[in-house]
Amino acid sequence: MTTYLENPNNNLEQIKVISWNVGGLNTPIKRRKVLDRLKRENAHIIFLQETHWRRKDNSTLHDKWLQHTIAASYKNKTRGVAILINKNLCCTVQKTYKDKAGRYLIIDLDIQGVKYTMVNIYAPTNENKYFFTELLQRIDSWEASNLILGGDANVIWDTTMDKTGTHTSQTKTRAKPLLTLSNFFQLQDTYRYIHPLTRDFTHYSGAHNTHSRIDYILISQTQLTNLITANIGTIDISDHAQISIILQLAKPQPNSKIWRFPAYLTKNEDFKSYIKTCWANYVDDNLEHWDNPQLFWAAAKSVLRGHIISYQTKQKKSYNDKYRHLQKELTQNYKLFKTTNTPEAKQKYVETKALFDTLMTDKAHKTIGHTTNTYYRWGNKPGRLLANIIKSQKPNTYIQRLKLTNGWATDTTTINKTMTEHFKTFYKREPDDPTDGLKFLQEAKLQKLTVQDRDILDSPITEKEIKETIKNLKSGKTPGPDGFSAEFFKLLAIDISPTLTTLYNQTLQGHPLWHTANDARIIVLLKPGRNPTEPSSYRPISLLNQDLKILTKTIADRLQKTLPRILTDNQVGFLKTRHPVKALRNIIAVLYQCNLEKREHGMFLSLDADKAFDRISHTHLRRLLKFQHFGIHMLNLFKALYTSPMAQLTVNGLNSDYFQIQRGTRQGCPLSPLLFNVAIDPLIRHILLHPQYKGIQTGQTSQKLVAFADDIMLFINNPAQDIPILLQIINRFGTIAGFRINLEKSEALLLKNTLRTDWSKNFPFQKAKQHIKFLGINIPKH
Repeated sequence: MTTYLENPNNNLEQIKVISWNVGGLNTPIKRRKVLDRLKRENAHIIFLQETHWRRKDNSTLHDKWLQHTIAASYKNKTRGVAILINKNLCCTVQKTYKDKAGRYLIIDLDIQGVKYTMVNIYAPTNENKYFFTELLQRIDSWEASNLILGGDANVIWDTTMDKTGTHTSQTKTRAKPLLTLSNFFQLQDTYRYIHPLTRDFTHYSGAHNTHSRIDYILISQTQLTNLITANIGTIDISDHAQISIILQLAKPQPNSKIWRFPAYLTKNEDFKSYIKTCWANYVDDNLEHWDNPQLFWAAAKSVLRGHIISYQTKQKKSYNDKYRHLQKELTQNYKLFKTTNTPEAKQKYVETKALFDTLMTDKAHKTIGHTTNTYYRWGNKPGRLLANIIKSQKPNTYIQRLKLTNGWATDTTTINKTMTEHFKTFYKREPDDPTDGLKFLQEAKLQKLTVQDRDILDSPITEKEIKETIKNLKSGKTPGPDGFSAEFFKLLAIDISPTLTTLYNQTLQGHPLWHTANDARIIVLLKPGRNPTEPSSYRPISLLNQDLKILTKTIADRLQKTLPRILTDNQVGFLKTRHPVKALRNIIAVLYQCNLEKREHGMFLSLDADKAFDRISHTHLRRLLKFQHFGIHMLNLFKALYTSPMAQLTVNGLNSDYFQIQRGTRQGCPLSPLLFNVAIDPLIRHILLHPQYKGIQTGQTSQKLVAFADDIMLFINNPAQDIPILLQIINRFGTIAGFRINLEKSEALLLKNTLRTDWSKNFPFQKAKQHIKFLGINIPKH
């Protein structure tokens, strides 16, 4: 099975740690310049000093490549330290300590089951003894492991090697507290360990015309065998140089890189012209394969992917060449200035630094200008921008450890294998009873498609339909395994529509899907309130390829016109002509009537289905589509989609091997909710038709249930009689369709005047006290 990894064996074996005194981050341009500079360094953990953030402002740094920003700030716009963590590093922040004076920050990181203690410091220039004494006591009580301490210590370790100009006894005295702390924790100066005889500096004082090394990264001596490099950079944006180390991880972190279409380029007119030309050239060069649209389209994606990567590389090269040239010149002039300290060398260094700063400033202005324009255009409109601002921060999907039968899985490879085995087992098909399955459908008195409905669904797909579907695709969504997002299809909609039309119609006629069409990538999200060490606590989300979703969305739009005629009115989910407000009105009407008449019997029962979409039997769906007279094209499409769908699981940045999905409607597929509605309709009809289940009477109408997909609310008048009937129907349907309810999460609520005796013995559901939830809304008892 095809995967799209830049390097299938790409393991994160090393981490890069940077420390940098940035000299203030309170202006947008400065923040942007610092972020752009850091992004180029590809560091995993970054210590920043002198952020100058006030504690009450809760300032932070945001960028796409950042996973965490943890800051310790002061009451004024001075001091301040922060630790940034790259999203490419799969880790968990276990605990933090933020110094109220904004002088230091301590965090514990779990990386591949190994704990690292990170300490970022900005020491005072005078009277530092108290600071280092407090820091020593804090770290000593912390139970630190694999200690990495970095930052601006504002002291000179070795006056001979680490400073130019004159030396005083006071300079040596001020270094003693740092030396005491280092000896106590057996810390080693990483730069001096790698460069024992090299003089280099991290700070230049214009007032004294001296160079000094006052920024350090210290690590515990037990980690020295893992230390690969330690370097000092160039003083460019602030008056301090970046310092960095590279450490070998105790346990290499496996990682899978997945290509994704660069949607930002769709605003570039040159790129638009380029990609359209690439498509035209591909069509001209492969006319002999036009009669095989499956091969033609699958190969086209591979060819276009290569052209897009080539364009990105060339686009970055121009800016990168200029950046690298200036950076190289700046480094050379800075080294010359450090070694000679002549006015000529200083002037050359200052001029080059100004050019480099201009380059970074121009880029920052361009980035901020784009952001400003976006906010100006969309800031007062209730759209995606507002939703992205107010929504909660994206949950951390990193799984720290999983419980095994004989211990714990703590490394990414074992965690990935454990989760994969769990879902491979979960997605295996269950035994089917075709006789009872058919009998259940017959008893449900299902509505069947008319000839006109069938003709609508079975008519050939047109270019107009495809263009309309592509036009309505939502941008900014995560693509499937092939990496092509909605923006790609919108860009080439006119050009590729004829190819897709032929391709899709052949699928409806019974031809197999094109290569990798049925592949999916599954990501997992932890369910609220669940144990993160149990594989069953995670909800699978399937990311499908966009070309398949265009096909299924086109058919789903057709189904929207026919399903309302064959589904019971009690179903209000995912149908354009029905609205959940209707279900809520029915609930309120029942509640009002029962309380108005002070009825002594009345109960709401909210069923919680266990992974409802993922459990539905493919055999049940196929049997149901035939039973309700769906046409040959619809049956061919279902066969293509559900005969052998494959998926790979992505956990902690690592992709598993592909495995087969043998049951469930795939979340993320536009057809999925509609197929689920069809699958669940026999259950709803059986409940409605049962002669002994009366529901609750409101006027001349008997209200029995409302349903929004797998959210089902039942109205019960006689629990002792009704609940056994309902459980019998649900259990029978479960053996046929794979449907299961979670008794521990299904809730029942007695209405205001209902007798407590209606809680029967051995009541199987949870008993709600004041309210019950339906579609996220609390329904009270009165």
